[in-house]
Amino acid sequence: MNDTARLLEEGMKKLAERFIADAQGRIERVRALLGPLDRGTRPPPAELEEGLRAVHGLVGAGGTMGFPQLSGLALPLEVLLKRSVMLERDFDPAEQAQFGRLMARLTEMVARLDVSRRVPIKAGQAGADPELPTAIAVMGGDAAGATALSEQLAGLGYRPRIASDLDTALGAADAQARAAVVDCDAGASALAAIKGLAARLPVLAVGADGRFGARLAAMRAGARGFLAKPVGAAALAEGLETLLAPPEAGPFRVLVVDDHAALAECIAAMLRGAGMASDIIGEPADLPGAIAALTPDVVLLSAALAGGQGLDLARVVRQDPARASLPVLFMVEAGADPRQLAAIAAEGDDSVARPLEPATLAALITARAVRARRLARFLVNDGLTGLLNHVAVKERLGQDLARAAREGKPLAVAMLDLDRFKAVNDRHGHLAGDGVLRSLARLLRRRLRRSDSVGRWGGEEFLVVLPDTPPEQAARLIDGLRGDFAKLRHEDGRGETFGCSYSAGVAAYPAAPGAEALIAAADRALYAAKEAGRDRVALA
Repeated sequence: MNDTARLLEEGMKKLAERFIADAQGRIERVRALLGPLDRGTRPPPAELEEGLRAVHGLVGAGGTMGFPQLSGLALPLEVLLKRSVMLERDFDPAEQAQFGRLMARLTEMVARLDVSRRVPIKAGQAGADPELPTAIAVMGGDAAGATALSEQLAGLGYRPRIASDLDTALGAADAQARAAVVDCDAGASALAAIKGLAARLPVLAVGADGRFGARLAAMRAGARGFLAKPVGAAALAEGLETLLAPPEAGPFRVLVVDDHAALAECIAAMLRGAGMASDIIGEPADLPGAIAALTPDVVLLSAALAGGQGLDLARVVRQDPARASLPVLFMVEAGADPRQLAAIAAEGDDSVARPLEPATLAALITARAVRARRLARFLVNDGLTGLLNHVAVKERLGQDLARAAREGKPLAVAMLDLDRFKAVNDRHGHLAGDGVLRSLARLLRRRLRRSDSVGRWGGEEFLVVLPDTPPEQAARLIDGLRGDFAKLRHEDGRGETFGCSYSAGVAAYPAAPGAEALIAAADRALYAAKEAGRDRVALA
């Protein structure tokens, strides 16, 4: 370390000591200001805003002072508070519980801050927007290209860090980065970087040489994906989203159908030991009702049910279109008649021979359940954007409306439409247009609440359902997203970048009393926004 770097580091340590003292006072102030939220009461607006500013200070300064874990923990608390301020409403029970957990963990972490544990700031490490939750190390020799990609990733909801060398990239990994992008055009050094990073986090490789040999070399070095240049921001974000997508989550629920009670209990215990939920029915006639009530991921069905009813039961399941994708696995005896196995193959998805081996059975059920859940998603999601399709989002709107009517709460609907989208397709091509659609879908998915629903209504139109949200708050939220989307730059694969905007109309229940009335009112408001000049939000 040279003298300049040493003096910088010594100065940063002194600043960190002062920061720790300030953070401890700040967290106490936050608890005093925001304590009512933990009890389900909303503080006065001025106190809520002051508490939000205090939390924001922890987010922004934590990483700068060498405490990235503090920033990472304070960030979801800031997002939670911002949402409450923006929508001007109290926390729901889930948000209240989340607030309590975050405050407890943050208080504990601040109390344990120690200068000796801080992460020194590495030269060349770019600052990151603390409001964006997923850190990505972007590493490559083309500084301008890396900067442009990082800006687009930030707009799409990522938190990028530019790294010019492996040490800096590994530093970003230590700072809770969740993935890395490595430019393979740097040759052997890039492959070495992939190897060094892949041991800590998933790596996506990009390169001008998209031939099989280059892809194979990157994969062998440890990359989990490869994108050929030119890489648009939307394609890069899509690749990262695939990379970071969690596996299909368990626990899986298995319905065991066997009229041999002791054997069924043994199988159920075996499944519970493998971390799966299991239910038993011994009476074949109970199967349809049990499937409707329990919604199992897999039916494990004895082929030896009394009277040979196993195959008949499978046929009953298959006759219900809603259960067409439900996996049915038959349990057969060792050395079963080949004709029986052939019949089972026609009615079921697979068979497993008794005596059952726990690890094999768990692996088979997991594989079938994962595939079934993915298939179920495809049935309700739009293939291009991954959002709910037209039928699914309309069904979700009906469910949310019924809940709003029961609980006497408001509900808002927004209809979004990309401005001059035909001109985008005509000038930049349909692939670029698809990238714009995916970018907007990703922005909506990452920035809306889990309780909100968003679907592709058709073409370049999107429908957003916002439960427990009055119309004015919904309009402000959709307008804020509109401004963020308009700042994004899109690439058309020919080196030209362009921007795009959307217009939106917002309508609300109970002013519009039903699903059709809501959609029609939102559509009329959207038309008014278009007529008024586009790139704006109109309220019905």
